Amino acid sequence: MPGAGRQLAATTLRFVLLLTLLLVASVWMTQFTLANLGLLRRAAVTCAGMVPTDDRRVTWDPTDCVELQAVTPPWWVIPAASMLLLGAAAVLFAVLPRWKARRGRVLPLAAVDRDGQVGRMIAELVAQTGLRRVPTVLVDPTALSAGAVVFGRTGRPRLCLHGGLLARMRTDPHAVRAVLLHELGHIDNRDVTLTYATVALWRSFVVVALVPFVATHLHLFVRFPFTPDAVPTHRNLLAAALLVALVHLSRSDLLRTREFHADLAAARWGADLRGWSAASPVRAGRGRRLLAGFGGLWRIHPDWESRRRVLADPDMLSRIPALAMFLTGAALILVDAQLWLIDPSAVASTAAPTVALAADPAVASAVAVALLATGVISSLVWQAVEPAWQAGRGGPRGLRAGLWLGLGMLVTEFVSGRVAIWEWLPQQPLLLVLLVLAGVAVTWWITQCCYLWVSAWPGRSLRPVRWIVFITGFVAIVGWMTWWRGPGVWLAHGMPIPRSQIALIFAPGGLEPGQMLPYEAVLPAYVTFVWLTSMLVLEAVPLSQIAVAVSWAVPLAAWLVQHRPASSPGLASVPGPGAEVVVTPAPAMPPRPVPLPRLRRLVLPALAGTLLCWAAVATTMAVMHLALPVIGARARIFVNAYQGWVTFALLGAAALSAFVASTLAGRYQLVAAVTAGQLTVLGGSVGVLALIAIDGCVRPLTLFHASCGWQPGQSWTAWRGLLDEIVVLALIVAIPAAGLVAGARAVTARWWRDRPAAVDVPGRARMVVRRAFVTVVISMAMTLTVALGAAAPASEGTAARPGPSGSTPPTGGVAPTAGPTGSPGSPRLKAIEVSAWIRRGGGSLTTRFFDVHGKFAVAISDLKTRKPGANGKVEVDEARIRPLCASIETIAEEAARYAAVPDAQAQASWQSFVEHAARAGRDCSRSFETGDSQPFVTSIADLQLAYTHLAAVGQRFTDIRKAGGG
Repeated sequence: MPGAGRQLAATTLRFVLLLTLLLVASVWMTQFTLANLGLLRRAAVTCAGMVPTDDRRVTWDPTDCVELQAVTPPWWVIPAASMLLLGAAAVLFAVLPRWKARRGRVLPLAAVDRDGQVGRMIAELVAQTGLRRVPTVLVDPTALSAGAVVFGRTGRPRLCLHGGLLARMRTDPHAVRAVLLHELGHIDNRDVTLTYATVALWRSFVVVALVPFVATHLHLFVRFPFTPDAVPTHRNLLAAALLVALVHLSRSDLLRTREFHADLAAARWGADLRGWSAASPVRAGRGRRLLAGFGGLWRIHPDWESRRRVLADPDMLSRIPALAMFLTGAALILVDAQLWLIDPSAVASTAAPTVALAADPAVASAVAVALLATGVISSLVWQAVEPAWQAGRGGPRGLRAGLWLGLGMLVTEFVSGRVAIWEWLPQQPLLLVLLVLAGVAVTWWITQCCYLWVSAWPGRSLRPVRWIVFITGFVAIVGWMTWWRGPGVWLAHGMPIPRSQIALIFAPGGLEPGQMLPYEAVLPAYVTFVWLTSMLVLEAVPLSQIAVAVSWAVPLAAWLVQHRPASSPGLASVPGPGAEVVVTPAPAMPPRPVPLPRLRRLVLPALAGTLLCWAAVATTMAVMHLALPVIGARARIFVNAYQGWVTFALLGAAALSAFVASTLAGRYQLVAAVTAGQLTVLGGSVGVLALIAIDGCVRPLTLFHASCGWQPGQSWTAWRGLLDEIVVLALIVAIPAAGLVAGARAVTARWWRDRPAAVDVPGRARMVVRRAFVTVVISMAMTLTVALGAAAPASEGTAARPGPSGSTPPTGGVAPTAGPTGSPGSPRLKAIEVSAWIRRGGGSLTTRFFDVHGKFAVAISDLKTRKPGANGKVEVDEARIRPLCASIETIAEEAARYAAVPDAQAQASWQSFVEHAARAGRDCSRSFETGDSQPFVTSIADLQLAYTHLAAVGQRFTDIRKAGGG
């Protein structure tokens, strides 16, 4: 049964969540209140700067947009609002106990207890419980209920008895004894301070934040009707309602939890609970029970039915609580969204250098929220795993708890306004599902790591193991939040790069089956792969490689430890007649440990996947070697096809080995899948790099070099960027592989029972071999991680690709430039303005042009393959090309009427794009009207220049978004 220490940890965790939610809600509401009072620029994410005019042009008024869309409140708002709330709560915390104990409301016990019977009973119970802090006993004669309450603080508790309880002393002393033991349980559990700090914080929040926010927003609700333009205003009201609901749920959860633990303390001291609980209600249907359960979440005091269930099964308090996980997910997104609004340049200009460095939004925000989330999640999981391990029974798998964590992130992100500005849903709403999937994956992985290490750790103290799980979980959550707060949020606003643009780079000749050679059949899939990875912007995550290495190297290190099952006594609770619960010590017995899967169940699938990868790559090289004499001008496509086959060979082998290892690993499906997949990538990469390094030595496998030679440096330079992406993607594909296995096992569990697995306790010789293998593998993984993160590739985010004859031609992507300089306004505001420009039609124009340009390029490529006619000229397909010329001219006209880009550098490139596109469209159409081929040739050159300038606009947007925290 949970003891005082575990109860203190449980209430402390919930108090941390409540305090976080209160601080975020207070800061958020305070900045809006100040803005409505004219003391601060409005922080709503709205933009009315783009307005149509009579001549069908769209103008951009930067001043109007800045005033309505300033999303970077001053950095001092957060500490000021936090200090206001905490200061008010501190004053109330000091005043409230004195107010409750004031003269005229309560009396000393001696003034009421004439015969000293109640005083003797309390002294007897205090001696029985062994309390170090004897409470001051008061009486409220006006309270008619047969109850009592403890208030004040843990160091100086005060026990106030109600008048109805004293009246019941003569008729039912056992019930009075039970009530007193319950209140003394609060003192023993040391939750008095947290309770009244909770009360003080809640009341202070209502006074200093909620009431001013509601009062100043009433006029906004009346002023702005329910129209699409008012979506941000109404989302603010919805967000405020959600914040209040989350704070109330967190407060209620904390207060209910302390009541359950006080009940268990009273039962442990032998309280007679038969007269304590009320009669059981008539058992209702499932729907009513669900409704009653939902209503119970909002109550600060548990009902009698819930208290009876906990008394009958104290282990209920050790399970991972769904509500706490939901609140953790909500707090994670709320804190990140609040820090996301801070302008780092403003902090840098007013803070010390160390503070300015820590204010980097891509790092500081992720670290802050990861510390909070990891601490709460790992603690809640440990509270469920450790008792289950000690009792030798199956515990939670973490999937359901992870689902609640993800739902908390999803609901909060929906109302935060980051992923949608003018609409209720983002342009890519399915991307929000990643929040739920991430919550499930992280919680599932942390739970399995807890079971893995608690089964392997030989010592009695689990403190080192807790730190291992905390640090690894922290790195994983930092990596996830760094990606989500940047590329994830921006991708929810839309896909800025069309697939056709990637297709033009990787397959200039087109992707139609009749236009590709047999070995190029992989190009459509590879173009889609590159397009998706470009959207993911994996290079924006500075800790991605470290997070991947930690995700499998740290669990694998558990096999370095010799397993030694340890015994530990437990506690057993036996329900007695009626509501009576008798708690007795359970007989000491060795627990039935959750066994570690044999290491060969992870290694053999990885080895098979590695060999499969080598065979696939060698076969690919042998087949493509036969096409070398005829590649000619298709050399670039040849290299891209080779990259595609090798990429899918690595990822396919990793996914297959992850699936097989997950099937063989028992309950450790996710850990096994991730480990086996990464081992396969590690082994497969060694083979691929070796084949490139000796290219030219094995004639049937020669692709890029005419002579034999050992070139490891060129091999690494060529494939470093590609491996950087594959390592991360192998982790991503391992998660659904493990999910499929876990789902299949859950479905078939009723028909197929798992056989009890033997504990893997190897002998001395096997242990030496195992440790040597694990040490070598982990060392290789760490070396690869350092190598991937040490030297930047030739083009950030794009692998330097090996080309024929040892050349390494670039294959796409745009090299990053310096961040935006000289632009007015903060980087955050500039990024939002750019997003507004894209969403209002700029992105649509860009995508349309790239599509038409791709079709035009394919048509021109086909012209080059045609044979000249009798006059020595190639006949142009007017029916195919002339509509494309008209489309280009139309796009140029619309782009000329569209709003100016809210950035001087991007606007210059945009204007050049419009001029060249308009000239290309006119010349192309005129060439068909006049029959003159010279304008057509000129239009091709102008069209390529238009493409170049538009690509420069896109790169500038990328720089602005990165500088703005995205």
